[in-house]
Amino acid sequence: MCNRGLTNSCGLCYNLAVPFSAVFFSSHHISMSRFSLDTPLAKDSSQIIERVVAGEALLINLASGDYYSLDSVGTKVWESIDGKRTVEDLADLICAEYNADKGQVVADVLRLVEHLADEGLLTSQ
Repeated sequence: MCNRGLTNSCGLCYNLAVPFSAVFFSSHHISMSRFSLDTPLAKDSSQIIERVVAGEALLINLASGDYYSLDSVGTKVWESIDGKRTVEDLADLICAEYNADKGQVVADVLRLVEHLADEGLLTSQ
């Protein structure tokens, strides 16, 4: 396993320890997402062990054995995923707390939830 630090211009930073090569993002480009802004998101609790330690979420995918670490902003997003909140709801929470640009936050939240879904940690409702 190796740690990948993913950071963007508005400070949404998250670390994923994943068994694939480095992933690079353009901070101003949103690729087509399988999630729309009104997509409710849910954790796949049957496949995850999660703990928050020193303000960072630590996630273990039980199916793969991979582990993940989210910084404080990523942790705020993760803890706010409840099966009812949408991508836009999550972005609004981050914007309100960090007084950040909504367009950038939406792009960042979409990238984070895409990664979490790719790793089997999230599903759409």
